[in-house]
Amino acid sequence: MSGYEVLKFLHVAAVIAWVGAPVVLTVLQARLRGAGDRATLMGIGRQMETLGKIYFSPLAAATLVTGILMVATTDGLSFGDPWILIGFAGIAATIGIGLGVITPTGKKLGEASQATPPDGAAIASLSQRMTTLTIVNIVILFFVVWAMVIKLGL
Repeated sequence: MSGYEVLKFLHVAAVIAWVGAPVVLTVLQARLRGAGDRATLMGIGRQMETLGKIYFSPLAAATLVTGILMVATTDGLSFGDPWILIGFAGIAATIGIGLGVITPTGKKLGEASQATPPDGAAIASLSQRMTTLTIVNIVILFFVVWAMVIKLGL
């Protein structure tokens, strides 16, 4: 197995884990909301900040680093290729959304759920905002995967 193949495997594995997790979490949260299981839903919400630090951020970093190494060490790949630029833009966008909007919204959701009594209106509003932001993030990630697979040239 060549160095490129190792990097490509690590890159694709990181992307699979990174993209798959928010899809599963979104489906799970929708099912929990539909079942009225607010306690479990809030428990998941409280874990999101930690997941961002120990799961999502390292996977984003692994995706970025392995992508850069593949381009830097492989003839025929260029940092100016449109599909590679889309990859960089997608990573920047999802990190920006995650750190700039999802994390603060998650903190507010945690505070609202721990208030005495819990602020039901704020919880519902913030929960919907989290779902919307997560779906936007998923769409961006899937667009980047699509661009990578077809090696989109603009």
